[in-house]
Amino acid sequence: MLDHKIETFLTVVKYKSYTKTAEILHMTQPAVTQHIHKLEIYYNCKLVDSSQHTIKITSAGKRLYTYLSLQQANEKHFFHLLKNTVRPLCIGASLSIADYYLPQVLIKNLLIDKDRIRITVENTTNLLKKLQNGDIDCAFVEGIFDTAFFETKLYKNESFIPIVASTHPLANKEVTLQQLQDYPLILREPDSGTREILEKWLSQRNVSPQSFQTVIEIGSILLIKKLISQSSAVTFLYEGVVKKELSNGKLAHVKIKDYQLQHPLYFIYRKGDPKYYIYEKIFQSLT
Repeated sequence: MLDHKIETFLTVVKYKSYTKTAEILHMTQPAVTQHIHKLEIYYNCKLVDSSQHTIKITSAGKRLYTYLSLQQANEKHFFHLLKNTVRPLCIGASLSIADYYLPQVLIKNLLIDKDRIRITVENTTNLLKKLQNGDIDCAFVEGIFDTAFFETKLYKNESFIPIVASTHPLANKEVTLQQLQDYPLILREPDSGTREILEKWLSQRNVSPQSFQTVIEIGSILLIKKLISQSSAVTFLYEGVVKKELSNGKLAHVKIKDYQLQHPLYFIYRKGDPKYYIYEKIFQSLT
């Protein structure tokens, strides 16, 4: 059972309010304050800043929240094991992985399993939150995230490449990044793993998406590929996502000078999860 002070802290972070926390946990507000103060003494750092009459979680508090919420999720799963409660295995997958890498894995391995399975498809940021809160059990993710709290297995290294229509003036040519900026850029939605990868690569070269002629945000990979094939826009996608279109000539690769970007796709689950052996079995079936 998690300490009551921990439950208080998790609730304060969630609602950013001592008053709301006291109401939800049936405590007095001074008791909430005391719980937070005792945790700060124990961890020897400031977790919550309420000096300006607003609740702000410090960087240490945010890191502790991630750790404690993972423990809370693991405890919840442990109770299910103790009670032999049957629940579906909940697997998360980012959009790119779900649509272009998982189908063959599901057919080969998961559909023959007798256990019930639920697949959740969202961007990497939302998947990490769901995994942290115990809403899903494990996930296939991309993008950039803190690996300190998750068991992380490399699923695949994949090339991340610039793509244009086969009729585009830059199709199959070697160009500079500056030349590419003369055209519209199609990006995934905020919090997408692929978008984060691209923005990080651009920032390392003192360039942002706004440096391009215009920026269009689209959450659907299928729609992105369709618009690219019918316009002068450029986008960046995993090579496996456009493998079919590259081979049939609908889309083309642009070669940027001194560009070579590969990014790992990961299979992850919470550290300390009592059902770790199930997730390890899933990963071993992929290799």
